[in-house]
Amino acid sequence: MTRTLPLILMLLSSPLVACSSSGDEAAVRDLFKRFQDGLKNGDGDALWSVTDDVTKRYFNEFASSIRATCGLVRDSYPADDRATTLNAIGCNLEASAREGRSLFVYMLDPRKLGLPENHDSTIIAKASIEGDTATVVTRSDEVVLFTRNSDGTWGTRMFLSAFKDLPAVMTLRDNIRIVQENCRLLGVNVEAALEKK
Repeated sequence: MTRTLPLILMLLSSPLVACSSSGDEAAVRDLFKRFQDGLKNGDGDALWSVTDDVTKRYFNEFASSIRATCGLVRDSYPADDRATTLNAIGCNLEASAREGRSLFVYMLDPRKLGLPENHDSTIIAKASIEGDTATVVTRSDEVVLFTRNSDGTWGTRMFLSAFKDLPAVMTLRDNIRIVQENCRLLGVNVEAALEKK
């Protein structure tokens, strides 16, 4: 009996794994289609909905950092330096940085959105799931990776990599870091201000 129990358990669980995998594959295929539709229509909200947890967390933290740092400058910086510093840390983005989603949508350049010129880039040749990573290979051999979110859905971090590498974003993040350090030198409790936002 002890030898057959593991075998029975393995046989019983195999259909569950297959169903889960095919369900995940269908979800990933649907996500890829929504991704393509979002690009085609220049729909920032649709594209936000296909991002992964890491991307959402990054944009939420970035938006919060912009808002908090703008507040620090308004409250702590000398009046002579305030306007220049506010511009350097992206306070013109503050209205769009209400949350990560609104910042993400604002930062997308609609002129650069659209389907790839090569139609084969929009057609799935193969989709595979390995653990918490899904790989979609298009007919043109392009690879799009998706990761499983904490709620079990899938998302991509494709936009995050491109966004973080933009020179303007790197400069903005450096400026925010420098301003926060300057506020510390002025005796401001930066961490408390960041936690509030």
